[in-house]
Amino acid sequence: LLTADEQRLLRELAVFVRGADLEAVEGVCACTNEGVQVLQVLCGLVEKSLVIREERAGGLRFRLMESIREYGLELLVRAGGDEALRDAHAAWFLGLAERLAACADGPEEPKAFATLDADYDNLLAAVERFHAAGAVVEELRLCSALGLYWQVRGFFTDGRRYLDRALRDSESAGAAVRAPALRWAGVLAREQGELSKAEALLQEAQRVNQESGDYRE
Repeated sequence: LLTADEQRLLRELAVFVRGADLEAVEGVCACTNEGVQVLQVLCGLVEKSLVIREERAGGLRFRLMESIREYGLELLVRAGGDEALRDAHAAWFLGLAERLAACADGPEEPKAFATLDADYDNLLAAVERFHAAGAVVEELRLCSALGLYWQVRGFFTDGRRYLDRALRDSESAGAAVRAPALRWAGVLAREQGELSKAEALLQEAQRVNQESGDYRE
């Protein structure tokens, strides 16, 4: 009973974990619905009770029931569009995390953190996508962008696990992305009282910066 565009968008919405806001839906799904007004199609799915529209503190969000999401993922794989869509999803949330990281330590911090809270599952899915694809640079960038969030929210174990994994075999990634990841790994290790580990990581971050000609502390 769905139009072709509604069928397609329903499949694509399954890539989001626990939903997303309209900006994310348009940013990720519009690339595979060229010429289609995503909002119009999305409203049609809401009217048919296939998409749940929610008002939250961070704004309006749209999500699928988990059973429908699982079915949508099956359909997406069958249609052969899952790989490209997962890449688009990961790229979108990397961009989001880096934009929010740039304003998180200032007056916009509460709003930035509310957005990160709402999309935390999507952000972790993006980390996993980069890791599975061997996209080390993007994986390191995303983990570094989440560093302050992990510290402030007390997600030390999460942060260290993802940072440590991203840093393994990352020599080819270059100092510009390795040094921030090493620094955040050190900061989170310090937060958990592992001072010797923290010191080693922070010293490594400083060494990498110095070897690249960047002498910031």
